Amino acid sequence: MTFTVGYVTHWNMVSPSFMYVISNKTIKKLSVTCLNYRYYGTVPRNISFDTPNVVDFNYSDYLRRESPQCHLDSLAKATLDLHFFEDDKRADVTDLISGLHNVKTLHLTSSTVEVISTTSVIKMLSIMKCQGYPSEMKHIRYLLVNMECLEVVKVYVAAEMDDTKKMQLTEDLLKFPAASSKLKIQVM
Repeated sequence: MTFTVGYVTHWNMVSPSFMYVISNKTIKKLSVTCLNYRYYGTVPRNISFDTPNVVDFNYSDYLRRESPQCHLDSLAKATLDLHFFEDDKRADVTDLISGLHNVKTLHLTSSTVEVISTTSVIKMLSIMKCQGYPSEMKHIRYLLVNMECLEVVKVYVAAEMDDTKKMQLTEDLLKFPAASSKLKIQVM
């Protein structure tokens, strides 16, 4: 079963702090896209996902200071396209990130990387199937420089990467500056 909520634009104007809840135990694929509220005016709201059997999750939104609440235990694939709301760089994604369980493939847009790096509670980050491409290295460097509480980064290289490329990748990663003095990088 697939459930798509496209372009959510109308929230409860009488009670602007209401909770928008998506809850279903049978949904397997969930896609939620919320529009940029600058055009529609400021409408504060919270969103909650209680869909424990979703295996494919696609979420695009302009975040507020409160993190979306999540119960997503069966994810195989998640795609996050998150943005700051206007000039407020204090969006909280703690509950969203901690609610994504068992994800095998996580796709993050460049704006999502920026949003996540403002979240200071992330201590461990795993990067899967790394090829060492310049775009990957750029995002990894950005995270290392901006995530002050990061303690461990596990980089799992792509299966086709040979030992020479893996050694070069390790050297390149260890040269990156880091905001955290406790950071340890492990290339596997």
